Amino acid sequence: MLTSGRVSVVTKALLVGSILGVSTGIGCTLDASLKHRCETSADCLAGRVCVRSVCQDPSSDAPRPNYMFVTSHKFPPRFQPLGVADQKCNDAAADAGLPGDYRAWLSTSAIYARDRLAGARGWVRPDGAPFADTVDDITSGRILTPPLLDEQGHEVLGTPEMPEKIPTGTNAFGLVNPGINCHDWANDEVSTASGGYTVGTTVLWTDGDGVNCGAPTRIYCFGVDQAFALTPATPSGKRAFLSAAFTVSGGVAAIDAHCAADAASAGLSGTFLALVATTMQSAASRFDDSPGATWIRLDGVPLNSAGSDLFDGLLQAPLNLTIDGQYVANEAVVTGAAGPRALASGTNENCADWLDPFALTTVGTPSRVDSWFSGNGMACNYPARVYCLEH
Repeated sequence: MLTSGRVSVVTKALLVGSILGVSTGIGCTLDASLKHRCETSADCLAGRVCVRSVCQDPSSDAPRPNYMFVTSHKFPPRFQPLGVADQKCNDAAADAGLPGDYRAWLSTSAIYARDRLAGARGWVRPDGAPFADTVDDITSGRILTPPLLDEQGHEVLGTPEMPEKIPTGTNAFGLVNPGINCHDWANDEVSTASGGYTVGTTVLWTDGDGVNCGAPTRIYCFGVDQAFALTPATPSGKRAFLSAAFTVSGGVAAIDAHCAADAASAGLSGTFLALVATTMQSAASRFDDSPGATWIRLDGVPLNSAGSDLFDGLLQAPLNLTIDGQYVANEAVVTGAAGPRALASGTNENCADWLDPFALTTVGTPSRVDSWFSGNGMACNYPARVYCLEH
């Protein structure tokens, strides 16, 4: 499980990086703090330099990633001009001791969220978990972990039935969703903005549902003053991936064969089984020979923390990465039960023990860390994917 608590200690371990500045055309005459806007270093006090339009201390020259978070406080969605939202992000970061200059992930008809991050690179959550490396990664759905922590490191989840939604007015490509952004964030009258789930990745984190513009809301915040090449560390553990889509039939052995074939196609050694349930065996019990094991996606991101139970509670990151490097969004993943440790309850929960293509099955959402195993149902005669785990 994720831990919570204040994260100001992170600033001691990850110091401000030394990177080139850019001109913004903003005139400045007073340097009151390290967050003071600047055009050139002449706008800063002696000993400070202008880095990406913010006065910085050049003695803090160790490179570091940017932070991203969802605000702990809620605000009426009157964010026009967008600098109003940016200031709320910077205030939240300052209160938590997070360094850097921040922009809100919001789009208007005049400027898109992706362009507001231009020049920056490498984002992590307040707990240090990687979010994404580049703007192109963000807008291509290559999201490594969900944005479910606020600036203090506390989880912002909601429930699987009503996950926490954050307005963005922004689609998966980082562009505005026209007409569904609270009238360009100019007011909070009764209207709707497109928004995302904090428990989601790929598309769902930014464009998963509508948000009421008449109620106070949290916002996503991204640091923009660093250009840090983010490479997730590769922990030791068992490997896991999402299979290619196929029509399930032939029983558990036939489903396992699909996992084995995918692994072989990528040159992976070892035994890989499908995380599916039958009426006699839960999905988790197929892997209980390794209690407390850590499973990792093929990009090196762990699905569960060391010593925790993969099959109990939230995942740290969703298992939505295929053998060929595709980050899957909303496609169905067949599982066959209400939870990893549950038995299939009958014919219409797991395709009659995976033998009847005309029955029904329980499926999960691969890009969410809460309802990843179950939450919907589908007919068994449609192509779907399965979770493949190393035994």
